[in-house]
Amino acid sequence: MRRCRRCGYDLSGNASGGCPECGSDVAVGGVTIGDRRRRPVVAALGLLLVLGGGVGLGWPGIERLRWVDWYRYRPQSWVARDLKSNDGQIVARAWRELERRRRESGLSESTEWHVAEAALAEQAKPTRSTGPLLEPMLAYLSRRCADRKLSAGQQDRFFRQALRAELKVRPVVVAGERVHLSTTYTGNGVNDPHWVTERGFGRVTVGPVTVESGVGFPESGLRADGVIGSSSAIASGVGPQPVTFTLPITIYQRTTGSDKFRKVLAKFEQVLRGTTLIEEKPSASNPKMVPDPALAEGIRAATSIHIQ
Repeated sequence: MRRCRRCGYDLSGNASGGCPECGSDVAVGGVTIGDRRRRPVVAALGLLLVLGGGVGLGWPGIERLRWVDWYRYRPQSWVARDLKSNDGQIVARAWRELERRRRESGLSESTEWHVAEAALAEQAKPTRSTGPLLEPMLAYLSRRCADRKLSAGQQDRFFRQALRAELKVRPVVVAGERVHLSTTYTGNGVNDPHWVTERGFGRVTVGPVTVESGVGFPESGLRADGVIGSSSAIASGVGPQPVTFTLPITIYQRTTGSDKFRKVLAKFEQVLRGTTLIEEKPSASNPKMVPDPALAEGIRAATSIHIQ
């Protein structure tokens, strides 16, 4: 079986020259042949040899073996696999061990690819569901992206997951009034000076009506706090109407410490959708309560309270 040397993806029948999973060039030297199989017998023999060596050292030797941190000697791929665990302590231990090995001797690109996948999975979680490793994982992804070491698919996910937004729409309006809407930040981004983010306020569509909302503005980092933007459009028609707000986004990478020297790294659109209920204008057949301060004194004078 043909597999990608970087991520292990099955390339059987793939003639494109590229791995569809991680984007690696597999045309030359990027393929491994055969199935990876664990060999429990060999592992058991190795364990026996270690234990036998401990017996040869006598009881003091066995005691020393008991205090060895065997996790430090696990294969990289096994440690990286622990990042997918549902146990937060296991994930934290794996992250610390991989950071130690990266500092001391480096990690293989295959292992780094799996670490990036685990970090992207954490970034994809709702903000209130993320764990304590979110910030170091975001910093890791930002460094890998700045160094061009994320695959194209990973880079795209990193940007989009950093800039997720939620659309809030005025739920009920009267025909002819404005449908007010806003977008609130919900993504997991990073305040890294490598990046400049420009979010435009593009098209607003309410039912059959489309208007251009406005221009964007650049911000340092790859995130936004609170309300990202707001806009409105005139309500037309009657009944439930779909609402669409399009946000064009451009990601720049700083090439120096100044905003004047930037290059475009990614451009995409965020399309947010919602609904609003448009009611008919008030009339004799469709009455509606409206505030009228001029009537307040008359209502107060005509109202009396009787206490028994």
